[in-house]
Amino acid sequence: MRISEFLAREGEFEISPEDAQELNRNLSDLSASDIPLEKVDQVLDYLILSLNMDSVDTTIRARIDKLTTDLQEIRSQC
Repeated sequence: MRISEFLAREGEFEISPEDAQELNRNLSDLSASDIPLEKVDQVLDYLILSLNMDSVDTTIRARIDKLTTDLQEIRSQC
């Protein structure tokens, strides 16, 4: 799933495991500043869920962890 598709969604929704892996790879290439402020909560909630479900590929885990931490910092400042 492309990031733009993910960000366009509202409310609760389901995505396939394949789409989740693609989204995780795409998100791992971003920095927190690439996420629009109004979408920080959506992305952060998704990342935390993915990490808690252990569904993030180990090859991108460190980058997803960093993005999650950076987004949590942004959230705490709002």
